[in-house]
Amino acid sequence: MINATTSSLSEPIENVVLTKTISVLATHFEGTAILSRCLNTILENFVSFSYVIAMGVGSFKSSSSSRLQLSFILSLRDKLNTAFEKPLISYSSDPCFSDEELEITNSVEFVAVRENKFLRELIPKPAIFFMPHCPYQLYNYVLWQYWGRSLFDIVIIGNRYFFSESWFVELLKI
Repeated sequence: MINATTSSLSEPIENVVLTKTISVLATHFEGTAILSRCLNTILENFVSFSYVIAMGVGSFKSSSSSRLQLSFILSLRDKLNTAFEKPLISYSSDPCFSDEELEITNSVEFVAVRENKFLRELIPKPAIFFMPHCPYQLYNYVLWQYWGRSLFDIVIIGNRYFFSESWFVELLKI
């Protein structure tokens, strides 16, 4: 349930209320088909992961979609922490994060950065990438970093893929 002090999900809200709202929304994902499907797919196909990297979530201070996306990855991460019996190291990155959003993201145990430049230096392995609304170039960059046998070390959860099947088939022929 959203706190009554906000008149609309799309209006900016105060940090304390926002942190509580995100936590409450994360609990609402428990038992949902989307969370169960993601969790089961990961657990059935992979032994373990060490990192969760959320990129492109957007400004969750002003966007209800972004609040839901952050809440989803928090819920998934918490379930994976339990399943793998260890805490996953979590990063969150979006160039549109405000100082307040960086602070809130850190408070929910994500190492938050405004820019994706940390990815240029080191992409951790094995990792789960949560990439809603990321541009093709960022998907391409992540795939390039893991190309070869390392592709088995990642899972990408996103809602926009710019790859056509024929393009991908041609790429695999190379």
